[in-house]
Amino acid sequence: MRSFYHPYSCVFSDDVKRVSFKDERGGNKYCYMFLKQMILQQKEKYRYVYKFNGDRMARQKIMMPVDEENKINYSTIEKYMRVKELKSIISILKNEEN
Repeated sequence: MRSFYHPYSCVFSDDVKRVSFKDERGGNKYCYMFLKQMILQQKEKYRYVYKFNGDRMARQKIMMPVDEENKINYSTIEKYMRVKELKSIISILKNEEN
């Protein structure tokens, strides 16, 4: 199982499953990258024989951070992913200096 984030419109084949957030606050690169990682953490469940199809995808539970109202906390997700991105950039730049 693979998962990708595409920030652009594209055409997918039938065996590609697309995911989107119902709430538009989740419609940014950081929330999608976080979701990608949450899905990849469960990839061991889905092998060739037990494919990740539409029915299984609809039943799949994905753990997400929530706020006091038990709603997905998009701002926390975005901040977390921005920090991870910045750390990666800093690491790459440090390695380039050496």
